[in-house]
Amino acid sequence: MSFSDLAYFIKNNPNKSLDSQKYSIIHNEDALNCLLLATSRSEMFQRIWSKNDKLSFMCLFHQERFDKGDILVEHGSVLSKFYVVDEGAFEVLIPKEHALQNHETHHSYDMYKDDSAWTCETVLYENEHFGEPALECAVLSRMRRVIKSPFRIRCSFPSRVWCVNAEKFLTRWDVMQEALSKEIRSSMIKVPMLSAYMASHPERERDIIQKCKVVDLGPEECIIRESFTGHHMYVLLKGHGTRYVEDGTNNPTHRIIGTYTPDNPIFGLESLKGEPYCESVVISSRRAKIVVIPARIDMKE
Repeated sequence: MSFSDLAYFIKNNPNKSLDSQKYSIIHNEDALNCLLLATSRSEMFQRIWSKNDKLSFMCLFHQERFDKGDILVEHGSVLSKFYVVDEGAFEVLIPKEHALQNHETHHSYDMYKDDSAWTCETVLYENEHFGEPALECAVLSRMRRVIKSPFRIRCSFPSRVWCVNAEKFLTRWDVMQEALSKEIRSSMIKVPMLSAYMASHPERERDIIQKCKVVDLGPEECIIRESFTGHHMYVLLKGHGTRYVEDGTNNPTHRIIGTYTPDNPIFGLESLKGEPYCESVVISSRRAKIVVIPARIDMKE
């Protein structure tokens, strides 16, 4: 996932209704690398499998600057953004022991207005992130997250962050999920067993689709390995996957027995019976996209 990939994506996915400032990240490769590194550690961003989707989410970030002493997050406020530290440092402050004891006794936050009631627990530096509960709350409950725990995040000295608004993240998330659901459904109907089950149990279609995921892969990435027991079957949406089997000699290379394509896309069906895979499948095209389907989907009558 490179700077050129993002520039290409923006060029081929214009959106005139959006402020061009939101695309300012494509002019800064260091910032892009910072975001890719930070979001790779984020649970919410780990759920975004498609490379193009990841890049589209990067375009939602904008830059903000803060001065020493500015409070970004504190108890009682609404957490509405996810932040990635681009430059500078931010202190995570927690109440000193006496203040915490007073809070437990009097249930009041008034004593926290005094800076002397706080102590620094840790410091966040470049490429670290905070505010992820804002995204989780937006996606999972469609609500804003109100901070109830007594803590603060304060700017240590003039600093800069990349941030994304939770509401904009949710809007893009919904678009992504709708597109993924369509891709997954189109692939699942190619598996006769799943197609028949969903036709007779349409009320369970959404639940089954949510258990699957779409993954982008690059050349020479191995999807399944011969003689290994797996827990997924696969449908190839784009690209090619070469099929290998052991040749029975000491030769380190394997014998090619065929190719999977979007016209012949299903493999890994051995997992349905809990048996080892009978072949290895390695991506042989520049890019590929597959749907990963759990073999043990609960098909209740």
